[in-house]
Amino acid sequence: MAPISNISLLNKVFFVLCLLSRLGTTPSNTRANADPTGIDNASVVSNHVDVMINETTTGQEQLIGKIKYFYSYDPNETDVSKNESPCSDIVVMGVGTAMKVDDYDALSQRVVEKAPGMVFIVSDSNPGRMIKLSPEQYALLFKNIQQRVGEWIPICRDDANTTNTKQRNFFIGGHSASGQAALVAAQQKLYGETSAPNGFIGLDPYDISSKTMVENSPFQIPTLDWGFTKTTCLVGVDKAAKGAYDYSSPSMGRVLYRVDNANDDGRSVFDNGSTDTIEHCVFTDEGCGVGFITVCPTESNQTNRDVLFDAIAESIQIFVTVVREQQQEQEQEEQPGNSSASSPFSKQQFVPPVETYTSANQAQNNIFLYVGNDIVMVEGTAEEEEKAQPSLPSQEQEQSSSTSDQMVVSRLLGGILVSLVFSTFI
Repeated sequence: MAPISNISLLNKVFFVLCLLSRLGTTPSNTRANADPTGIDNASVVSNHVDVMINETTTGQEQLIGKIKYFYSYDPNETDVSKNESPCSDIVVMGVGTAMKVDDYDALSQRVVEKAPGMVFIVSDSNPGRMIKLSPEQYALLFKNIQQRVGEWIPICRDDANTTNTKQRNFFIGGHSASGQAALVAAQQKLYGETSAPNGFIGLDPYDISSKTMVENSPFQIPTLDWGFTKTTCLVGVDKAAKGAYDYSSPSMGRVLYRVDNANDDGRSVFDNGSTDTIEHCVFTDEGCGVGFITVCPTESNQTNRDVLFDAIAESIQIFVTVVREQQQEQEQEEQPGNSSASSPFSKQQFVPPVETYTSANQAQNNIFLYVGNDIVMVEGTAEEEEKAQPSLPSQEQEQSSSTSDQMVVSRLLGGILVSLVFSTFI
């Protein structure tokens, strides 16, 4: 019988098997209509689009990505200020490893509910495949979205029914692997001058370190990142959101929210999320995995998740607003006789929407804010974090180990079976 200390090794094996099981999924050849087909509530509209381009050699259409857009907009709204600039801020949020555009509905809806007129696009630059790390694929899809957003999204069409009095701002972004792809593309200037993004929004992007990034080359765009204080799901905290913050430029503007998840005991992968599960895949609807197999869970407590999603949504609204205000200030400074040395971002602007993400254990469930020149303390290694976790009483430890082992073996077999089934379609 494996002791609890060995569960992390089994978890790694289990994680790899489950991810491999997604390799065989194939992209759909069906292209969705550009008009909205689903309304999740009274004001949120969403729809899928398959992004196709013509190959230069054969002239045949090629699928380069899938997107699912969300916006909250009421054409019958009598308050002109609410509909003043629909589609003025567009966020392109890439999916994480092995994830799909349908896996982020809850957070996407919350974001556009907080910011009417904003368009939130969940994007997949490598549909039907596990790996989402290509900066070239991310940049290609992003540039196509910029150029063709008016074709697909009703409130982005430049006609008599839309009043775009401001320029459109496009924000790159991503969860986990797509966050890395988006930032590498920015460092390598793959977007080009005309398609340069106005900012970056990261949901625990990974891996952001000297292994993937150019040293001493800060991102030349404002950044907003959400991350954690403790490593979960094999994603080291210092190479995730904190890494993106470290590589961001204080002079351009950078913000980091860190969720204190130190009270997560790490065993929620094996017990269907009955424990605290603020982890790397908390941004998703059902966690990361395949089918009934969850490798990295989302928050199982709906109340806690609602509070966290509200905080994330509000922070994004603040971020895009401050970026636009910064642009206006820069335009004024360029006028003769005007000058200002004010910092682009301040802590007062980005005070956490909530101080904690749950009403219980408030001393442990904080949301920490870092802005501009703030320095984030370096975390300990994953091994040190595991040693710091409180140990269970001997009888409870033995019982928990037995239960976990049974679930591990069962799900390992399930992962192998799913892998074998899907391998026939590769």
